[in-house]
Amino acid sequence: LHSWEGYKKYAWGTDELMPQAKTGHNWLGQGGTIIDAMTTLAIMGEVEEFKKAAEWVKSSLSFEKGDVSFFETIIRILGGLVSAYEFSCDLYACDEGLLMKAKDIGDRTLKAFNSPSGLPYASINLRNGRGSTAGWTGGAAILAEIASVQLEFGALSRHLKDPSYDERAMSVFRHLDKINKPDGLMPLYVDIHSGQWSSAHVSMGAMGDSAFEYLIKVWLQRGKK
Repeated sequence: LHSWEGYKKYAWGTDELMPQAKTGHNWLGQGGTIIDAMTTLAIMGEVEEFKKAAEWVKSSLSFEKGDVSFFETIIRILGGLVSAYEFSCDLYACDEGLLMKAKDIGDRTLKAFNSPSGLPYASINLRNGRGSTAGWTGGAAILAEIASVQLEFGALSRHLKDPSYDERAMSVFRHLDKINKPDGLMPLYVDIHSGQWSSAHVSMGAMGDSAFEYLIKVWLQRGKK
């Protein structure tokens, strides 16, 4: 718990602790370390510390932000909140406040799918719902970013008993399955407007890696279907 105590003392509420400077640093501005640590605290049996983190999430976490990374927000914030909710059910009682925070960020990020192709934009403005892509990709979406959010949205749908989140996320897989794949492989970049590949470069490494990981995990999670 040494690092957790240091974070609480010097960086509480920020995304991460700068240990040498003894200060906090933000890159998403969503209390990343708190949300990320809740699963670990639960596994360690640190129920009181978990509850402190949960109280911060419910009382202080605000998603009134500008542009953030869609992918990073889903895997770290939405995923962390849904996991924390699930663990709360085991630790004391299902904490509906955590689930409502997950719904809040889920609703805001779902607007990233409002692109001409239906594929999610790389960035989403959490205040006004406008999406955008990075200039360095030439307006293309990155394979790993659009195909590594299905577990999180699926879990949110399951707990809210609302299929809309899962349907939008899984539409990406259906789209990728439908379009032609050179040599049967999926390149790294997809045009956000046409929905077609904008590059022939294939990689199992950066920018492609987690897409293949999620294909396997989603298949297993859904009973190998």
